[in-house]
Amino acid sequence: MSDLHDDLSALSLPSEPQAKKRRPTVVIIVGLVVLIAAGTLALVFYQISRRPIPVRLAEASLKTRWAPDVVLIATGHVEPNERAVAAALAPGRVKSVLVTQGAHVGKGAVIAELDGQLMDAQMKEAKVALSAARAKIGAARKKLAIEKKKRDEAAIDAAASALNAGAAAVKAAEARIATLRLALQNTRVKAPAAGTVWKIHATVGQSLSENALKVADIVDLSTLFLDADVSESKLGVTRVDMPADVMLDAFPNRHFDATVVELRPEVNKETATGVVRLRFANAEPDVLLNMAGRVSFLRRAVPMPERSAPPRVSVPKAALTERAGKPCVFVYSESGAAMLPVEVGDTIGSDVEITKGLKPGERVITSPPAGLEDGRAVELMP
Repeated sequence: MSDLHDDLSALSLPSEPQAKKRRPTVVIIVGLVVLIAAGTLALVFYQISRRPIPVRLAEASLKTRWAPDVVLIATGHVEPNERAVAAALAPGRVKSVLVTQGAHVGKGAVIAELDGQLMDAQMKEAKVALSAARAKIGAARKKLAIEKKKRDEAAIDAAASALNAGAAAVKAAEARIATLRLALQNTRVKAPAAGTVWKIHATVGQSLSENALKVADIVDLSTLFLDADVSESKLGVTRVDMPADVMLDAFPNRHFDATVVELRPEVNKETATGVVRLRFANAEPDVLLNMAGRVSFLRRAVPMPERSAPPRVSVPKAALTERAGKPCVFVYSESGAAMLPVEVGDTIGSDVEITKGLKPGERVITSPPAGLEDGRAVELMP
């Protein structure tokens, strides 16, 4: 009976003092579990918050306000309105060169002379022969008149033959003189067109042969052109009367007005380019032939003051954001994103002008996420 009582006692609930002793232990265990879980979550959230944010970049560049008006950019060289070659009409030795490089000459002006001493001597001989032939004609006519009075047929025939021979001699002498006169004229090398002596090929004492008669190049500099080499795939965007801006390598800070005047009807199959000719509107004397330049073909005629304005620092509009209500950009570096406050100017096409706070060449983050902060780690998107 006592054993049954002990078993029932073991199954009975603990007394109230014992339950109170166990309750703090349970609370401590639960608290520790909650604390560990919260710490783990905090660590996870911290690691997530410090994970590099994938970003894309753009470079701050110098752009002009008229950049959106540029349709196409090409390169080319300055060319004259017309090129002509002054050449001798016959071989000979150069006696004198009468012009200097850069001199202006009119059409038909004598620019060089060939040695004509031999032809001068031959001309004197031909004139003497002509005088002698004419004298023989005079004598033969007198002889013929006398013989006709005598009615001596044989003598008449002889006098007539002498007269005919004299006439033939006169004709030959006159032909020889005409030939020599033309040859002497050919010793004078004349400009085929008015213009500027661009290059002199002959020197005094040089002998000109049949295959090398060139003496000088004459160019018309009254109007200058630039022949631009345009890719075959871009020829379709050019047109006659299209306005353009030209900058020559020799004058990097000067702009020249130009207009398309001709699209050459041929494409170079080796370079896959065509020539577009532009006429300068304001070329100056220091613009020289063959100078290299860059052509910007324009949608509209942009005024010179606008084109002459210095370029401004700009970035894509997507790179501009705000923090605390003020405009800023995030500059990329390996150590993290750096937030830079900026001052904003005009819109330049798809870009925006940055008047203060950014230098050209700096790489900025485009479309920065709202959570991006100064110093936050970032990585480049593939």
